[in-house]
Amino acid sequence: MIIYLACGAPFGVYRASSGDSTWMRVVLSVLIWPVFAIRLATSKGRQRATNIQDLLLSTRKSIETAAFVASSPEAVFDFREIFDRYTGLALAAQESAAPAVAGLFELTGHPSRPLAESCMVRSQKARLGRHVNAARAEFASTLGPGRSDELNCVVQILADLLDDPALVLTFGTAEVATNSGRRAARVG
Repeated sequence: MIIYLACGAPFGVYRASSGDSTWMRVVLSVLIWPVFAIRLATSKGRQRATNIQDLLLSTRKSIETAAFVASSPEAVFDFREIFDRYTGLALAAQESAAPAVAGLFELTGHPSRPLAESCMVRSQKARLGRHVNAARAEFASTLGPGRSDELNCVVQILADLLDDPALVLTFGTAEVATNSGRRAARVG
């Protein structure tokens, strides 16, 4: 009973600090904390994720409409895979990730745990950054040459949504590189 109430206490404090609760609701959230925890996790935790996923879905549909009107279904499915890879990696790069194995440094008796953790975070961020750069370049090159103003506008919206200004630069560079390759093919 004591452990049950101890687990429910943080939910009571959360409910009391939210400002719009009566003492009856605070006591109920302590007593029936498993129900409150599930309700809290489904409403607050997924609200932002749902919003950004909805925005990404509408952006993906706009890009498909602008760039893949006369394309085969296989090309659209390939684009969706590339889009999902790029957006997932870009969102993961935004999150401040603490190393999942930080406890190992303590267990192994590392002489400087904070230093090891910071090195691990830096290494993970660098690795993730390389993956984001590769996915961004693949995304930009997938859309091909001769892009419309509508597509450029949607890509700008996507870059703002993902907080990735390098996408606009990569998108422009991919177009220049593709056009240069086409010019070289015509000349040769």
